[in-house]
Amino acid sequence: MLMAHNEQGTLIYTMQHSRQALQQLQQGSTFFCPQCKAPVQLKLGAIMTPHFAHKVATSCTKLFSEGESEAHLAGKIQLYEWLQQRKLFVMLEPTIEGVTQRPDLLVMYGEQEYAIEFQCSTISASTIKKRSAGYRAVGIVPIWIFKAPTFASYQAVIQQRISKMYQAGAEDFILFYAPKTKTFTYASHLYRLYHDQFIVRLSRMPLTKQHFPFYRPAPLTEEQRSYYASCYQHANAHLVANCLRFPRQPQALRLRTCAADLRCALIDFTYSIPCALPHTLGADIVWQNELHAYCKQVICELAAIEPHAFLQTYRYPVTDENEKVLNYYCSEFTRLRDQPLTELFAFS
Repeated sequence: MLMAHNEQGTLIYTMQHSRQALQQLQQGSTFFCPQCKAPVQLKLGAIMTPHFAHKVATSCTKLFSEGESEAHLAGKIQLYEWLQQRKLFVMLEPTIEGVTQRPDLLVMYGEQEYAIEFQCSTISASTIKKRSAGYRAVGIVPIWIFKAPTFASYQAVIQQRISKMYQAGAEDFILFYAPKTKTFTYASHLYRLYHDQFIVRLSRMPLTKQHFPFYRPAPLTEEQRSYYASCYQHANAHLVANCLRFPRQPQALRLRTCAADLRCALIDFTYSIPCALPHTLGADIVWQNELHAYCKQVICELAAIEPHAFLQTYRYPVTDENEKVLNYYCSEFTRLRDQPLTELFAFS
């Protein structure tokens, strides 16, 4: 942590003092955790940013950042100072009444408070969702910024595995930050191919050009939509090829059954329609061909299919999201089929 109380109850912020001044404080002061009140020590190593840490294991159940990395400490300081430079009211590591965790930063913009979490370590998606819900319950908007992974150093349209942690912290896009280069990377326009594989556009922005509230990504350009279409077709071809190589995999078994029902070969499955709606049905090329096979079995038009029955028959999760995407696909199939693939990726 970057702050602690001294014996007089005054908050001491490490980044507001020189190293020499901190050395004097270290020799003549005792420090305490602002939350659990347990003794903490001021660490002034040669590598790490000066910070406080608990001396011994504590019963404090609300610790938010113990054993912080250099990237986390540096990132918090950079974002804190950047927000201060913009004349915004910002608090570092504050305690919030009614919330069981302390955000890295709390920013007031207009009448709205924003809790910024700069997440450098790996935590579960459920933890992120729980913390976000805690902030929202007291009217605070959570903003998750993740330490930039290796793939975030690019600026392009790519196919990339996006972890569930990143997905849980995303609203319309995922925001990364690299303290070493003081650069943000936006992972936007995520299109799920299957499992945790996505097509995603990466774009970068230096801290000096950023704004608060954070800039939102621009729509895809025509060239980028073309890249999306190419990645999408390649992913379909790759999936079918894998089904031929590994015929006992779950998706392969689904597609083989589907091919038998439709009386075609596995290699004939080359086309599907991207649907930019959230769902948990997996690869488009699998569930869409299963849908057409189901039509043939029950002898009905696509528009007359009952999503609930289809989901149960093919053992997909019966959720509102899945039913919504099925209704959309069935009702819009003719229109979508006649559109160029690039136009189907014209989502904002």
